[in-house]
Amino acid sequence: MKRSRSNFLSRMSLAWQIVILLSVALLPIGGLAIFEAVRASDRTKSLAASELLADARQAAEIERLEIAEGFGAAKTLGRNSLIYSGTPEECSEELANFIGSSDRNIFASYTDENGLMSCSSLSSVVRDFSESEDFLSQRADPSAEVRVVESGNVTSRAVLILQHPVFVEGVWRGTISLSIPREVMKVFSAGGQRDNVNVALIDHEGRVLSRTSEDSDLGWWLPVGLTDQVGRSNQAVVFEGVDAFGGVRTYARVPIVEDQVSGLFSHDDSSLAGAAYILVLRAILLPGLVWVLCIALAYFAMKRLVVSGIQRIQRSVIAFKRGDREKAMRPIPGASGELEQLSNSFVDMARAVDAGEQELSDLVEEKTVLLLEVYHRVKNNLQLIISIMNIQLRGAQDERERMAIRTLRERVMGLALVHQRLYETPNLTSVPADKLVREIVSNLSDAKSGESGATILSELDALNLHPDQAVPFSLLVTEAMMNALNYSGQGTGEWRIDISLTLGADDTVELNVTNTVPTDENAVPPEPRSGMGQPLMRAFVMQLAGTMTVDQPDGKYALEIVFKRANLDEQGGQRIGMPGFSKSEHLAQERAARASNG
Repeated sequence: MKRSRSNFLSRMSLAWQIVILLSVALLPIGGLAIFEAVRASDRTKSLAASELLADARQAAEIERLEIAEGFGAAKTLGRNSLIYSGTPEECSEELANFIGSSDRNIFASYTDENGLMSCSSLSSVVRDFSESEDFLSQRADPSAEVRVVESGNVTSRAVLILQHPVFVEGVWRGTISLSIPREVMKVFSAGGQRDNVNVALIDHEGRVLSRTSEDSDLGWWLPVGLTDQVGRSNQAVVFEGVDAFGGVRTYARVPIVEDQVSGLFSHDDSSLAGAAYILVLRAILLPGLVWVLCIALAYFAMKRLVVSGIQRIQRSVIAFKRGDREKAMRPIPGASGELEQLSNSFVDMARAVDAGEQELSDLVEEKTVLLLEVYHRVKNNLQLIISIMNIQLRGAQDERERMAIRTLRERVMGLALVHQRLYETPNLTSVPADKLVREIVSNLSDAKSGESGATILSELDALNLHPDQAVPFSLLVTEAMMNALNYSGQGTGEWRIDISLTLGADDTVELNVTNTVPTDENAVPPEPRSGMGQPLMRAFVMQLAGTMTVDQPDGKYALEIVFKRANLDEQGGQRIGMPGFSKSEHLAQERAARASNG
């Protein structure tokens, strides 16, 4: 990863690299400004949330006191004997007098132990609540309760209902109920003290009991998933939620009556979000403006003072590379300071390199001529030796002597072909192996043209070999062809020799020589052999660091040699045997290969 980043920067101009590095250097300043702006925004939100919670607590505390006062009035009414033991008319008169003297309550009623409400501040109203869930809950566990309804059973208004049990000598005799209209509740007046504040009453399970009159039909501001966010805790909490339109709002939940009623307060955070956005934007703009000015100054300074001079030096380097030495060795105008010194140093270096290259070119040309002359003279000397052998061959009387001279002559001819190809090839470091094989086969078949009628088929891939491999390779091909021509199927109807040379994908060279063999077990080769062919071929294979495999299918003798072609750019000779192995180890590997093939 580090290397890829380095390569990415190196492909850019120096001016842009300075721009990037300077940008990275200025990032902490911009980041610090943004961090402080975000912190200020968070503090603003925190202060707004604290203010909302303080207002909610104040409103809830006032409402809590009002409810406690209501419970006290209900308890006082429950001690009046005319309420629980008087006639309905007497009871209703007492309740009507209470409502008349109260500026907060709009309705009062008494429900006896049978669930019948025959006594109320409205004497004409009679209700039977014996089957209602609220009455059954009171009868099962008489206690003071608070309920909020959007439409009262009698008043048909949104009211807060306070229910207080009536006990006479420890016996539950019924329930006093007082109705307080929503508009006079102190908790809803908190919305009028601040702009954009919404108020709702919820029960302990998060169900909405009542909202402000203006918001009675629009509950969009309530948080999504309210029942999941509200626990049974009696502590005041502040939390953030999402309204029905996806907006983020701050909510404060304050208990009014423990485990029964809580107040939910909220205000719109859009103004705070706008102020925070402006604050963050200001924090970004100032460092951003400083960053742009610094980057522009750095870019133009680098472009004028450094990059333009380096580009001129680069053009001189490219001209030198293309061979335009005159243009490359001109002094660079306009350079100053270190760049002028660099330009003068480059011009001096270019002149020295040009002079050195000219001298090396002359030396290479001279050595090339000398090397060609060496190859040519070696070839001529070998040809002279072949001519002497031919003279000796014509004067030989013994067949075995003629066979030995002829065999030695053919081996020397193989060496002569290598040197002939070396001085005829423009590239002195490689020998065309396919042409070498083709000429060896042609020379040997011509030499035995009077003795053999073999059909020779060749399939040779075009490939070049290093001279260090070409010499043992030519001798190996010579021995293999001499062996094939001497031992091919004498007396058979089809006398055939197949030779192939292929180059594998991994630079592996494979030489295959296959010839027919006599079908008559009593057949004798036309010429005696000294038995040196196989040892010589193994020695040549070792010099090539390869392997040799012999197979004898029906009526044929197959020889396969495989070796790795040396890199033509490598200098120096080849080692005897496989790299990293001794000669004995290599021979052991060959024996194991023959055993596995046999």
